[in-house]
Amino acid sequence: MTKEDKTYIKKLELSEKRHRILLEAAGDGIHIIDNNGRLIEFNKSFCNMLGYTPDEMRGSHVKDWDLKYKPMKFVDDFPKNTEALPTFESLNRRKDGSVIHVEINAVKVEIDGEIMLFCASRDITERKKAMDESKKYETLLQASGDGIHVLDVEGNLIEANEAFCNMLGYSYEEAKGLKVKDWDAKWTPKESIEHIPMLMGTCTTFETLHKKKDGTIFNVEINAVGVEIGNKPTLFCTSRDITNRKSVEKEVQEARIKAEEATKAKSEFLANMSHEIRTPMNAIIGMTYLMKDTNLDNIQLDYLRKIESAANSLLGIINDVLDFSKIEAGKLELEKIEFDLHNVIENVVNIIELKIQEKELEFVVGYDHNMNMNLFGDPLRLGQILINLATNAVKFTNEGEVTIYIEKIKQDKFRFRVKDTGIGLSKEQSQKLFKSFTQADNSTTRKFGGTGLGLAISKKFVEMMGGEIWVESEVGKGSEFIFEVDLIEKTPKKRNYQNFKNKNVLIVDDTPSWQIIISKLLNNFNINITVANSGKEAIDLICNDSKHFDLVLMDWKMPNLNGLETAKIIKEQCKSNDTPTIIMISAYSAVDILQKAKEAGIDTFLKKPINPSLLYNIIVGMFGEHIAKMNCILEKPSLKTQLSSLKGSGVLVVEDNVLNQEVLTGMLRPSGIFVDIASNGVEAVERFKAKRGFYELILMDIQMPMMDGYEAAKIIREMDKTIPIVALSANAMKEDANKSKSAGMNDHLNKPIDTEKLFEVLLKYISKKTDVSKADENSVIKDIPTLKHLNIQRVVPSLLSTLSLYNNLVLKFFDNYKNKTVDIDSVDFKYFIHTIKGLSGTIGADYLYEISQKLEENPNKDLSDEFNKELKSVCDEIKLNFYNDKNDFDKKKIKTSKEDIENLFRELEKALITKRPKRINPILCRFDALDLDEKSQKLLEKVIMMVKEYEYEMALKSIDKYF
Repeated sequence: MTKEDKTYIKKLELSEKRHRILLEAAGDGIHIIDNNGRLIEFNKSFCNMLGYTPDEMRGSHVKDWDLKYKPMKFVDDFPKNTEALPTFESLNRRKDGSVIHVEINAVKVEIDGEIMLFCASRDITERKKAMDESKKYETLLQASGDGIHVLDVEGNLIEANEAFCNMLGYSYEEAKGLKVKDWDAKWTPKESIEHIPMLMGTCTTFETLHKKKDGTIFNVEINAVGVEIGNKPTLFCTSRDITNRKSVEKEVQEARIKAEEATKAKSEFLANMSHEIRTPMNAIIGMTYLMKDTNLDNIQLDYLRKIESAANSLLGIINDVLDFSKIEAGKLELEKIEFDLHNVIENVVNIIELKIQEKELEFVVGYDHNMNMNLFGDPLRLGQILINLATNAVKFTNEGEVTIYIEKIKQDKFRFRVKDTGIGLSKEQSQKLFKSFTQADNSTTRKFGGTGLGLAISKKFVEMMGGEIWVESEVGKGSEFIFEVDLIEKTPKKRNYQNFKNKNVLIVDDTPSWQIIISKLLNNFNINITVANSGKEAIDLICNDSKHFDLVLMDWKMPNLNGLETAKIIKEQCKSNDTPTIIMISAYSAVDILQKAKEAGIDTFLKKPINPSLLYNIIVGMFGEHIAKMNCILEKPSLKTQLSSLKGSGVLVVEDNVLNQEVLTGMLRPSGIFVDIASNGVEAVERFKAKRGFYELILMDIQMPMMDGYEAAKIIREMDKTIPIVALSANAMKEDANKSKSAGMNDHLNKPIDTEKLFEVLLKYISKKTDVSKADENSVIKDIPTLKHLNIQRVVPSLLSTLSLYNNLVLKFFDNYKNKTVDIDSVDFKYFIHTIKGLSGTIGADYLYEISQKLEENPNKDLSDEFNKELKSVCDEIKLNFYNDKNDFDKKKIKTSKEDIENLFRELEKALITKRPKRINPILCRFDALDLDEKSQKLLEKVIMMVKEYEYEMALKSIDKYF
C-alpha cells in the first residue's frame, strides 16, 4: 500500500468518523433504508424516538415501525409514495405500542454504488396535538353564533369570528382594520377606548349599542374578560344581538303594565260591583229584619223568610266572587289571632242549623280526646272552609247525618273531616272538584245550585294555612272531605279530671255517632256509662229495672217518644225511685224548646255540638265537692234586648241612601237611642259641630256626594279624638277596612249590615245608661189610639219599633188604595183581593180582612159592595188619624232659613247634572222634612214633576231661574 493510499484511507476514516459524529449529534431520527425497505443505517435519535436499543433496531424493516407501510420498492417508487413531496407525514409505532406522528424528509443517496433512501424523521406528535387543538378552537370560534372578538388596549380588533363580522356587516378582511370606536354607538370614541383597560381586570357582562356597516343601530349584550395573548393584555369579548330580546322585554313590560291596569280595573270593577249590589242588598236585608218585627200571618212570614234566604244566598255568591278575586290577585292575607275552636264550630252550626232542621238530618260534631281548643290562626277563614264543606254536605244529603270530626295529628297540625251520608261522587266527578267555577257535572248546578267557587276557595285557604285537602267518596254512599292545616296551639291550662267512678250516667240518644262522642267526653271522669237508644228504653231502665242513675243526658229529638215526653214520663211514673237529674241535649235552637223543657222540670239545657269545656263544668259542678244546681242555658239577653241599656244615647247616622237611613233608624230608635241623619260628609261635619258633645257614636257611610266618609271622619277626628266612628261600607275589601282605620275610624261594618254585628259595635263603644230588665222586653206602649176599623193593639203588641213602621205602612196603604174599588168581573180581581187580604191583616183592618177572605172564596155582588164600603172606611180612618198634624206619629216639619233652602236646591242642582235618580231622589226626600215657604214649595213640586218625566235640563233651568 502506497503512502498516498494510506493517506487517502486515513482521510476516509477521518471523514467517516466526522459524519458519524454529525449523524449521532442530529436531533432528528436519521435512518437509511434500501430499495426493499430494510434498515441499513440509523442514529441514536431514531432509536430513542421509537424506544428501541441500537441492537434491537439492527436488521429491522420499515413495516416494523411505520403504520402506513405498503409493500413497494422504496427507491424505485420514490417519489410516488410521497406524492412528489420530499417531506411527508406518517405514523410510527413505538416499542411500547404507542403511536407517534412523524414528519419525514427523504432523499436518494448512493452508497457503495447502491441507490438508497436517506430519511430524517421528526416526532411531531405534540405539534399535531397543538394544531388539532388550534383547529378545534378555530372551529368552535367560527361555529359560535355569538360575535367573538379580541381587542388590544388601544381598541384595535385583533381577531374576530365570522359571526361578529356578519353581525356588523363587514367581511373578515374589512373587520381586521376596525377599532372599537367604529362599531360602538353608545360611547364616544374616547370613552370606548378608555373603558378597555378598566374591563381587562374583570369578567363582566353589560349591554351597549353597536352600529353596522350600513349605519343600523342594534342592541347587544357583551361578556368581556381580560386575557393575555403572547404576553400582551387583551380583551376577549362575546357579543350577542339582543334586539329581539329587547323587543320581547318591551312587549312583556307593556303586557305587564296592561295586566296591572286590567287587574286594577278588575279590582275597581269588583269594588264598584260590590258597592252597587251591597247597597240595595242592605236595604233588602235590613227591611226584612225590620219587617219580621211586625205582626205577620204565616203566609207573610213564609214569604219573608224566603226573601231573607234568597238575599243571604246572593250575598254568599258576592262574597265568594270577591274572595276568589282577592286570592287570584294575591291580595288575600290570613290573620294570626287567638281563638277558641269551639266558637268557630258553633258559628258553623248556627249558619247551617236551619237547613239541617228542614231536612231533618242529624248533625254530629266530635273532637279528639283531650284536644286543645285554644289556638292561633285565622278563625274566619277556617270557619269559611268548614261552612263551605258542611253546607255542601247538607245540600247533597237527603237523609242520615252530617259529621264534623276534628283531631290533632301532630304538634300544631290538625285534621278536619266533614262526612255525609249523601249521594256521593264518582272518581270522574271527584277529579273535577276544587277547580274554579266547576261542579261535579252540569246537572248539579241545575238541581242544587251554586257557583262552583266554594271548594276552589276552600282549597286556596287550606293551602295558605300550610295544608292540603282531598275527598274520599263513593256513589250512593256519601262523601268525606278531609283537610289538614297548621294551627298554633296556645299552652292550655292543665285540666285535672276528677274521678267519679261511683257515678252512673245514662246517655239517651238514637244516633250512634252522638253516643260515641258523648261517651268519649265522659270517659275522662271514669264515669259508669249506660246507653239507651230510645225514650222507651230509657224508661225501662229507670222505671222498670229500677237502675240508679245520677244523671241522664237526654236527646230532645228522637223517634216515637221525644226527650221532653220521656222526661215527663220518668218524673211522673218513677216517683218512688230516686229520680235522676235530667239534662236536655239538642242540635236544634234552645229558644224553641227551652220553655217546654222548663215545664217538664228540666233546668239545664245543652246545645249540640257539646262544648267539652261546658260539659266539664257541668259534671264537676254536679258531682264535685261543691254541688251546684246548674242552668247552662242561663240565657244572656239578646243583643237587641241589651240595646235598650243605651236608651238616651245620641247616634249620628251619616248615609246618603234614604232606604238605608230608614233601616238604620228603624234598628236604633226602638231602643230609645236618639238618631240624627246626615246625608253627606258636609252635613255630618256641620251637625257634629252644632251638637258637639251630644253624639256618643257616628255611623259613617263611605261613598257619598259632596264629601265622602273618609274626609268627614278626618275632619271630625281633628275636632274630637275620642268619638267612636264606625265605617259603613258596601266595599268589602280588606284594604277598605284598612283605609277606614287610616282615616281615624274605630271600626268597619260591611253592607249589607249584619244586625248582630251592628248591635255588638254599639254596645262596645257606647256606655250603658240603664240596666236591662225583663220589663224592657215586655214593656207595653201606652196611649195607642183605639180606632173602629184599625186594631193597632193587635198589630203593635208590645214593641215600640213597630209604631213608626206602622205609620209608614198605613200611609202607603192609603196612597195605594184610597180610590180603589173591587169589581168581581175584572181580570185582576183575584190578585187584587188576595193582596188586600194580606195587607189588611198586616195593618189590623180585621173586618176588611174577614170580608176579603170571604170574597176570595165566594165572589158575589153583596160581599163586593160590603168590601168597598169597608175599604173606604179604613182609608178614611187612616186619613183622619195619620194625616193629622196632631197625631204623635207624624213627623214635624223643620223650620229652615232661606239660605239653607237655597243651599239644598243648589245641592239638588249638582245631583240633577248627573241625571242619576240614585243621586237625585235622596235630596228630594230631604225636602219632605222642611217647612218651605209657598214659592219654594211650588218650585219643589215643579221640579219633582220634571224629574218624574226625566226632564233634568228643564228642572235645572227652573232652579236657576228662581235663584
